[in-house]
Amino acid sequence: MPHIIIVSPSELGWVVQAPGLSEPRSFGSGAVAERFARGLAAAPELSGEGEVWIRGRDGALLGRWRDGGRTPNLSAAA
Repeated sequence: MPHIIIVSPSELGWVVQAPGLSEPRSFGSGAVAERFARGLAAAPELSGEGEVWIRGRDGALLGRWRDGGRTPNLSAAA
């Protein structure tokens, strides 16, 4: 079962929410937030089951990445 890590915009920047984090992590840059999320997804303890979802301000899924590369079918996650 995948471990979903969500990157979404907030009033002050970007937030990363993930299982195992005691509270969401805030970042001023979306790129930095995504790099952090990808690092979590690639953690050895997730055994390739980490998946990053990038959400827009409207909640729409903008992108999805699984350790090893982007997952092309966004409609499967919606």
